[in-house]
Amino acid sequence: TVGVRESEIDYFLEDIQKVSGLLSESEREWGVWGFAHLTFQEYLAAAHLVEQSLSDDWWSSRVAQSWWQETLRLYAAQSDATPIVRACLQDGSVLALALAADCLEEALKLDVTVREETEQRLITGLEAEDSEQRKLAAEVKLKQRLKRLQRLVEHREIDLHFISCAEYQLFLDEKRAEGKFYQPDHWL
Repeated sequence: TVGVRESEIDYFLEDIQKVSGLLSESEREWGVWGFAHLTFQEYLAAAHLVEQSLSDDWWSSRVAQSWWQETLRLYAAQSDATPIVRACLQDGSVLALALAADCLEEALKLDVTVREETEQRLITGLEAEDSEQRKLAAEVKLKQRLKRLQRLVEHREIDLHFISCAEYQLFLDEKRAEGKFYQPDHWL
């Protein structure tokens, strides 16, 4: 559809490589081309997904795979993120729930009840009585926090928000497992 004859394909790909740097030929296998930058590949994959009618099973099998995270976020920014967020809630892993949290911020469209359910799980989970639920919500919040750090100098970054009690409890639990006790006297 771009007006290149079959006999010109190899030259066409070489020209794209030389002019734009968009494509590169595999160093391991002659005649195999790929995107030089993963971000462009992820964007094109997301744009392709927007045009597809995908089942709930398709989303469910990918929300907890780190390789798909950026592509799914790009999809959510271009389309209805509801099936992705539903799959994330069903999966329930830290990686999937962090993706759901990203979708709350970036989605072009998201069902209101799914948004509320996600917020409920992530926000009220920080103060839940159940320690596993509290730990999961804190790990998601901490994962989100680490992505938003602001660089101060070359090897130092800072977050502009306070640490929640649930996130601090993660630190205390990790140190306690190492035989170190940092729990303040006033901490119940």
